[in-house]
Amino acid sequence: KGIHAPSMDAWSTAAALAAVTHKLELMVAVRPTFHQPAILAKQAANIDQISNGRLALNVVSSWWSDEARRYGVQFDQHDDRYARTSEWLDVVQGVWRESTFR
Repeated sequence: KGIHAPSMDAWSTAAALAAVTHKLELMVAVRPTFHQPAILAKQAANIDQISNGRLALNVVSSWWSDEARRYGVQFDQHDDRYARTSEWLDVVQGVWRESTFR
């Protein structure tokens, strides 16, 4: 962890693994602070389809304010982050469940 730790992009890595594995469950951590919900819903659905239903999401309400600052993202206080996550999940699930979500 930290700014000097190596990290790969989880979404392209999960897509690559989905295409070349058959049994491996793919779990990607996602922080609503860093992802627009409708776009994330589309990305996750695509990888889930490629993997035949093996994608799982680990939704994390963020915890490291310095990381958000480095990416130019607003970092809210604890209760506000969790409220945002709840709303974010409503949008993601709405996009998945409804043909037209507003």
